[in-house]
Amino acid sequence: DLLAPWRRAGAGAALISVLGRGVNVALILGMTWLGARAFGLGIPASAMATYLPIILLVSALPVNIAGLGPATAVWVLAFERWVPGERVVAFQFLWQLAFGLGVVVRGLPFVRKVIAEIDEGRAGAAARRSERR
Repeated sequence: DLLAPWRRAGAGAALISVLGRGVNVALILGMTWLGARAFGLGIPASAMATYLPIILLVSALPVNIAGLGPATAVWVLAFERWVPGERVVAFQFLWQLAFGLGVVVRGLPFVRKVIAEIDEGRAGAAARRSERR
């Protein structure tokens, strides 16, 4: 049941989660637009707000070769009416690098807990295997 975690957490927690995700998307959108402006790309904010969600969706697809693929094509197709394609690709490369670094930095505080949970899972699995024997 996909909604089970939401039911357990309650309506307040679900609302906070949705609002938090909305703020996250708004920050990504705003910072990407500001980054494009700083990079010298004259992309309107409305165009960024329209196409960036599509870019993020396509970027989640596991189809690419050396990091180039559908996401790069969508960046170029979406924004080349305002900026030449090669400048869009240059910005997209820097955006992908900055976005990836941001994900790593945001996740670093949780690495120890994740490793501890993995170790607990392995220990539990080993204990279950030894009980079966």
